[in-house]
Amino acid sequence: MNFNINLSAPTSGTGSGMIGGASVISQPINNPNLNVFFSGVQDQKNRNYIRAYSELAMNYHRAYGVPASILLAQALIDSKAGENAAATLNNNHFAIQCHSKNCRKGHCSSLEKGQHKAFYRKYKSVDESWRAHSLMITTGKYRDL
Repeated sequence: MNFNINLSAPTSGTGSGMIGGASVISQPINNPNLNVFFSGVQDQKNRNYIRAYSELAMNYHRAYGVPASILLAQALIDSKAGENAAATLNNNHFAIQCHSKNCRKGHCSSLEKGQHKAFYRKYKSVDESWRAHSLMITTGKYRDL
């Protein structure tokens, strides 16, 4: 797999999904043979994140048609290379917020102190987060972009 990525993201501060009845991937792929060219990505955490999730991004590109580079860039930035609270505590790599007034237990959690309305969705796996994001941008209000 070859693609170029030219981006940077801050790295500090603040399971298994299904597509067509088949699991896309249950864990990040750490493939030392993955041939990804880095251009402008200086931070080791960012490079590690890209290596770990590039195959997942390609799988969701094939399943939903969203460019893998866009998915990967947004996940990298929104999750701060997988290290922010939403990613580490909720498996939420896209900072997807919950706006429901009637959440069931475990559906979301407040991750920002003092922010009453800052609730983020919880996912059983990182893959489930990527699936939710892909569905949101291909079938929701963003589909025409």
